[in-house]
Amino acid sequence: MLVAPADPERFSPLGLRADAPAAADTLATALPKQDLGFPSLVVASSNDPWMTIPKVSGWTQAWGSRFIDIGQAGHINTESGFGPWPAGLALLHLFQRTARAAAAPSRTSAISTAGAFDRRIAWFATRGEGNTLTGS
Repeated sequence: MLVAPADPERFSPLGLRADAPAAADTLATALPKQDLGFPSLVVASSNDPWMTIPKVSGWTQAWGSRFIDIGQAGHINTESGFGPWPAGLALLHLFQRTARAAAAPSRTSAISTAGAFDRRIAWFATRGEGNTLTGS
């Protein structure tokens, strides 16, 4: 589970590209551009200043990752008001159960669990007052 990834094009092996020599490679050259070969989940925000939704969506598609946009939450960190994140921990546990079921011998169980994961995510996003994933 990767939360609030930053655009690798903005970084070089030396840090922010703005602080690196003009010829410095971006970190994007070091990242895989194909299916990761294991279950993965990326959680991002629609107004994260460090990576746009189209870019994070492109990475998740290349990696074969599930993707969750939690809405306008900024960069998901303490500066955006996130401290302990019980909904994020619950999401991680749900994803772990789904990944374990997908690895199980019974394909029917994996498909059923994947559908349950998608329904649970929809429930998380619409539950009660405000957004449960962002805490707002």
